[in-house]
Amino acid sequence: MTRVKEIYAACGWRPDPAELPDHLAVVLEFTAGGDAVRGQRLLETFQPGIELLRAALHDGRGP
Repeated sequence: MTRVKEIYAACGWRPDPAELPDHLAVVLEFTAGGDAVRGQRLLETFQPGIELLRAALHDGRGP
């Protein structure tokens, strides 16, 4: 998470301190409004976890 915070800071983007910097919604917000290129790289880094979430939702194991 420290590296994610460093990426945000390097771009001048400050998420709410109450939010986890690697939370999917926060990363998506950064990608949309902060730095699209670095955000895309973060999403690629988190792809395995995102894929697990997608599969669980697809299989009906999630809300």
